[in-house]
Order: sequence, then structure tokens, then C-alpha cells
Amino acid sequence: MGGKAPSVIVTHQSSAMRVAIQHVPPNTIHRYCIWHIMSKLDEKIGHKEDAGKDIRSVVWGSTTEEQFESRWKSTITQYSLQDNGWLTEMFEMRVKWVPAYLSKFFWTGMSSIQRSKSKNAFLDMFVNSKTCLSASVKSFDSGLTFFTRFFSRLFVLSGSDDNPRTTIRGRIKGIKKNHYQWEKKLARHLCGQYSMAVAQANLYNEDRCQLVSGSLSTIAHNGPTGVFVGIYDGHGGDICSQFVLDHLFNNLKAAITNQQGYVDAMAIQQAYIRTENRFFSHVRSNWRLKPRLAAVGSCCLSGIVHNHVLYVANAGNSRAVIGKWGVGDENAEAVQLSIDYNANDQDRRNELLLEHHDDPDLFRVVNGSYCVRGRIQVTRSFGHLYLKSNEFNREPLEQEYRQERPIDRPILKAVPTVHTYQLEADDKFVIFASDGLWGNVTNEEAVSIVKGSPRSGAAKALLAEALNRASQRNNLEYHQLLNLPLIVKKTYHDDISIVILYFDN
Repeated sequence: MGGKAPSVIVTHQSSAMRVAIQHVPPNTIHRYCIWHIMSKLDEKIGHKEDAGKDIRSVVWGSTTEEQFESRWKSTITQYSLQDNGWLTEMFEMRVKWVPAYLSKFFWTGMSSIQRSKSKNAFLDMFVNSKTCLSASVKSFDSGLTFFTRFFSRLFVLSGSDDNPRTTIRGRIKGIKKNHYQWEKKLARHLCGQYSMAVAQANLYNEDRCQLVSGSLSTIAHNGPTGVFVGIYDGHGGDICSQFVLDHLFNNLKAAITNQQGYVDAMAIQQAYIRTENRFFSHVRSNWRLKPRLAAVGSCCLSGIVHNHVLYVANAGNSRAVIGKWGVGDENAEAVQLSIDYNANDQDRRNELLLEHHDDPDLFRVVNGSYCVRGRIQVTRSFGHLYLKSNEFNREPLEQEYRQERPIDRPILKAVPTVHTYQLEADDKFVIFASDGLWGNVTNEEAVSIVKGSPRSGAAKALLAEALNRASQRNNLEYHQLLNLPLIVKKTYHDDISIVILYFDN
């Protein structure tokens, strides 16, 4: 480093590293990675959920050393954790990891080694310890190519104020980014206007959202037109949600073209099935080098507006809600147009139990929630192929995913339910959003917020209310939640994607 010691350094919690830094660069400020410390909290306190939330609030919400020490001691006493040796040790070394003690130093935004962990997790999707040298070079290059596409493809928006039939991809004028949030305040689509917003919580955003306004087929002349919206909520990373974004709409256009331009539920279901089949092929062709692809997945909510009809298709736990009211009505009515495929819903569990009545291990309760085979909370989804075929329920897939009980038939499926809704004059807008929103606001609250907000920035207003409630629920100020580092945010809220379609004609 040019003969100069670093001013600050962030490492794992290691006594050997601490001693080395004290002797080699003695004037360097040494900080422990707060992400690693906080990730151990629940286990160290016996998975006491309320205690964990309050301790996190103390750590992230204290702005002075005195405030931290007072709140820490009060919280430890409240939950009778005075004899917890790990908490005692963490308090004794608080000057090395608690933000209140370290904020006076310049850290260039670092509080953990999360950036290197993020890169490692990302590159693990392309290369691993079993990859040979020649394959490593090719796979590493593929990984870098994918990485360079990532930020420019967070959104796929279509339509512009000048030409609503033009598809636009990549960076778009009018998208604003702040605090790991993105928004498109207001733009036009064929049937009116739309507002869009996204909030990131994971190290890299696992959500994708899409809006296409214009042709719904490849028919050259007089083909069907309309508006397509997609919300893709990834699991285990963004690989599958990105794949769905790249393929679903094109497969829908092909299905509609095959029906001579006729738009219906069958075409939508065929598009989902073809996308799932292509993902199977993608994982199969990369199985030897990237087996973890069999463990990723994505929920998929889509909507099509065509000839005054709204089609809503869902395979997952994202949701679409219509806001409607008539002339003179003070209050709006909220109408949910999708089914939440969540294992905590008894009806959804019953659906799977009917198909897999001979599977005694079909559902397990994990941290208070029902999960399919103890792994995933949704009951329909793209991907998660290790729960769909024995072909992928084997080595070289990591042991933690492999199922002892054979997969005789797919447990999860990506076939959506399609709701057909005839649009009327009272229907003012529809909200499409991932479950990160609906865990914080009800259907009625969401419709009320959008109704009471200016169209420009309405999606951001709804997003802000959801995040505000998440902060209040965890005893944080709103600005404190916004400034939390990524991955820590994940303990307070999920990635959130929102698209609001307004109907003007």
C-alpha cells in the first residue's frame, strides 16, 4: 500500500487478527464485521424473536455511546439475558463493532465485509472447488458478463411518453435511485399511466419487475395490443427471476401468435409452462458446473390488459389488487385478483396434500411458518428443481438441499391460476407487488394510500409507507432503516417491487 498502513480495516471476529493488527499497523482502527456478529444473534439467545428484534434496535438505533449502553443493559435485563456469556463478550468488545462507537471514524460506507461475501456468493453460481481450470475460465467469464448486465436490467420498462408502443430496455431517463431504492414516478402505457418503485434488502436484489406496452404477438399487422406487467420474486438469488424476465413475455407473444392473435388464459398458461421447461433445460445443460441452479427459484405474478379485460396470472405469493370506486364514493373498494400460494394458508396446504397424500414429510414448521419439505414457504413457483425431479435431487447439488425421500412427482409447480376480470368505469387502478409489500400493508390500506396520493410518485409513496411500518415494528426510525447496510435490511423487510397501472380509457 505504498508503505502506508490503512486508516481502518474490517475483519472477521478473530483474536489472532486483532493481535496482528495491534502490532503491525498499530495506528489502524480495527472493526469487526457487524454482519457476522448479528447473524449469530438468534442462535446465541435461543431464537427468542422479540429479544432479537429489540437487541437489533439497540445496536442500529443508538446514536451515542451512552444511549447504547443504557438501552443495552435495559434490554438484557428485560429478557433475563444477564447470564448469556456471548452477549457479555459482545458488550465487552462493543467499541470494535457497535456503530455508536465507530461513527466518528471515516469508513467509506463499510460496516462489514459484505461486499466480498456478496461477490463470493455470486461467483459460486459459476465456479466452485470442483470446476476444472479450462471450465473455470469460461464460467468465470460468463459470470462477469452476467454481472455487467445486472444493474442495467433491474428494470425492463416499455413505453415512453412519446411512443407507448416502443420497448425500452436498460437505463431509462426518469428512474431515480436512492438508499437502494429505484422509482419511475409516472409514465404512459396504452391504457393510461403507470408508477413503479423497488426497494432492495438483499445483498443484490432478487426481485425483477417488467412493464411492456404495445404488441402482444409477433403478428406483423393488426395483431393484438395491450399492456403486460410482470413481478418476479426470486428465491436463493436473482438467477431464476432474471431468467423469467428474459423469457416469459417472449413466450407469451409466441403463444398468442400460435392462437392467431387470440389472448386468453390458455396462452398465458402455455407461456408459463414453456418458460419452466426452458429453465429445466438451462439447469440440465449447466448441471455439472453449476448444480446450485437447481436450488434457485422465483414466484411469478403477471397481468395483461387487452380489450378492456385484465388477465392476472399467479404462481407464488405476489399479489394483484384492484382499486375501484364510483362517482361520489368517498371510500375505495379493494378487490384481490390473485391467490397467495403460501403454505401458511390451509387451503394451499390442502391442495398439495391431495396430490401428495402419501408424503408424511410434505410440510414442516420452520421458525413458526409452514414450509414445503421444510425448505420453502410458497407452494407454486418457477425453479426449485430439486423439489420437482430426482434428476436434480442428487450430487453434485449441496447436501443441504438434497431430499432423503425421493421426488416421485413434482411437489412445486409453475402452472398459474389465471383470473379474468372485465374492466369497468369504476376500476381506477391495479397494484401489482411482491410479497415484501403485502407483509406490511393490507389490500385496503394499499388502495387507500394510492387513492390519496398524486399519481406521480404513487408507487414510491406506497413503498415508503411499507418501509415506515417495518421500521416502527422493529423500534427503528424510518431514516435509520433506510441507512442500514444491505443484508441487515433483510432482517427488517424483504425486497419490494411495486407497479401501479392507472386506467384512463
